[in-house]
Amino acid sequence: MNKNIEALIKAFKDISYKGWIESISKSTGSIGLTFEKELKKKPDNRWLPDYKGIEIKCTKKLCRYPIGLFSLTFDGPTKHETQRIIEKYGHYDKTYKNEKVLCININNYKPTIINKKYIFKLDIDLKDEKIYLCVYDLSNNLVEKESYINIKTIYVHAITKLRSMAIIYGMSKIENNIKYFKYNEISIYRLGSMEKFILALKSSIITAQLTVNVGKSGTKKGKIRNKNLTFLLKKRYINEVFDKVYEYNVTCDFSTNDYQ
Repeated sequence: MNKNIEALIKAFKDISYKGWIESISKSTGSIGLTFEKELKKKPDNRWLPDYKGIEIKCTKKLCRYPIGLFSLTFDGPTKHETQRIIEKYGHYDKTYKNEKVLCININNYKPTIINKKYIFKLDIDLKDEKIYLCVYDLSNNLVEKESYINIKTIYVHAITKLRSMAIIYGMSKIENNIKYFKYNEISIYRLGSMEKFILALKSSIITAQLTVNVGKSGTKKGKIRNKNLTFLLKKRYINEVFDKVYEYNVTCDFSTNDYQ
């Protein structure tokens, strides 16, 4: 087995055997941040894998939220394309009324209505080797097809970030107003072909979330945050995009290993 995979599995077992671990924050991503702290890894937003070439995703088993794979900005046609989109289609923040924000899910299958005026949809153009953001009016007339990400950009990020991916499943509880996590299962996957990845985009197994918001606390308070297009994978379809090569469950002490 790959030495880095072995190192992560050993670290996971050491963390899981600790039982309930106090959360380091109250944020929505605290299950992952707490696990990373136990790994002695500092949080970051780099586009490289989290741990020794392995991307780590932490989630609760029955959580309905998809897995965030990676985030990108638009390749064009303008240098600050996301800003152009927000200025044209965003709405003003309720607190910081001079700042426009937008948080929407976009896919290739089901159109998304924006501000009761526009429809957003992804168009995967294999001939142009681009994924376009298409904007329509409510009568389904095309308003614009300008913003794009090159498929090659997606390929490079997917191969770099997700070649090996570990999903850590945990449980949570609150006692005396303090949140705790317990980590009891790990599954390790290898990224399948890019043909599978693009097919998942076309069938909306993978969707995209365009997020631009304003910080409400800390050093980012009142400032625009994110400006990213994040690709999301619905957990029940993970085997459509990735190949499982290892799993271990603390509860039943069961593991399988096909990793080469």
